[in-house]
Amino acid sequence: MKRRTMMIIGLIVVAMLIIVMGFFIVRNKTESASESVTIHQNLQEDITLLKDIQYQVTDQNNCYLDVAYKDDGKKKPLLIFVHGGSWSSGSKEDMNSLLYTFSALGYTTASVNYDLLNMLNALHGECISITEEEACVSAAADFLAGHAEDYQIDTNKVVLIGHSSGGQLAGHLSEQIADHPENYPFQLKGAVLLAPASDLRYYVYNNIQIDGLELPLVEASFIFDGVYGTDVFTEINKVDVLYNITQNLPPVLILHGSDDTSVPISLSENLCNALEEKGVTAELTVIPGATHSLLEDETVFSEINRFLNQYILNSKGE
Repeated sequence: MKRRTMMIIGLIVVAMLIIVMGFFIVRNKTESASESVTIHQNLQEDITLLKDIQYQVTDQNNCYLDVAYKDDGKKKPLLIFVHGGSWSSGSKEDMNSLLYTFSALGYTTASVNYDLLNMLNALHGECISITEEEACVSAAADFLAGHAEDYQIDTNKVVLIGHSSGGQLAGHLSEQIADHPENYPFQLKGAVLLAPASDLRYYVYNNIQIDGLELPLVEASFIFDGVYGTDVFTEINKVDVLYNITQNLPPVLILHGSDDTSVPISLSENLCNALEEKGVTAELTVIPGATHSLLEDETVFSEINRFLNQYILNSKGE
């Protein structure tokens, strides 16, 4: 009888231990999933900021970048931020909160200016194209990899992060890098696309804003090769993110505001589905109540941080 009583007491104790351990496990998972990120609007004291570094010379003379990193002698993953602005406006300073926040979290961060479309130049047949803008971003990435020792960069862990039209540039460049890694002096480990203009076919007859003017792509075909009269559908196939997906892409995170009226959320839904159909690891997070401007949203920063922790910090360079 005494032995039986002791066995019952022992079983009760074990059961209580299991319940307590389960509580802590569940609680830790919940805390980890909801971990927030402090958004920094200003540079932190222990971060080195190098501004307006010219990474290549062009006629437009707009190819400058900013770099921020903690000068501790350790190699760090590189995050390259590509601003939006309908390919015709915007600035690297638009990404400052991302630059400051993630440099404080232990990354080397870079925000890139690139040559922009100009309506007046297009009228004279002198406008640059989306392809040339993408080439600028690619040149910036090459430049950073070439100065890996200076900026304490781990070239085996590079991530492209773009917003809006910058999301199109970052997305398509990611596809090019994934299919031809031998042409790039770094290894792309992920891409984060914030409300990306990922399906340019949507804008063929729907207005897109360029240089402050609202017009459809059939009237703005110069964005593809710098001149009017371009066959829009042919050119779209060359630079569109949705129609150039490759199974070689690294993990992709797409973030989109539920109340975005500039880039329809359906474009991101279609992109995520298409990526998954190709076997690419892809996630779409819809930010409730967020509009097209996502760069100050706490959920965006937390989601990017979660993605980086999962796929970049825990990955091994090859």
